[in-house]
Amino acid sequence: MADNEQIERATPLKPTIWMTGVLVWATAIGLFLRIPTWAGIFLCTLTGLSFLLYIASYIFLLATDREALRSERHLAKSARSHPSELRGQNYELLESNSTMSAAATTPLSPEGNVSRTKLQSS
Repeated sequence: MADNEQIERATPLKPTIWMTGVLVWATAIGLFLRIPTWAGIFLCTLTGLSFLLYIASYIFLLATDREALRSERHLAKSARSHPSELRGQNYELLESNSTMSAAATTPLSPEGNVSRTKLQSS
């Protein structure tokens, strides 16, 4: 594994966790705002089914494939520069681009090639 490598392995349960979390908040806010009874029952039912799906998926993966439940995050130390150093690097890149663009805009000699003397003098 390289020093600058970042590995992130998500569990297959993340979508059900998100779905359950969103439905829990929707149900709580809906009940707080006194939505109609049928809508409250509908949101509570969806939240319960989502939670049951999460529990069933977790038990299934626990029985069949325990490695799939493992969530890994390897955040290696990266060689990131300080922002002030990056500004200096960007300035150097801008300088090199401006010399390249000046070389690209030099007029062509009668033979159709860029004059080497003009490139060397820039």
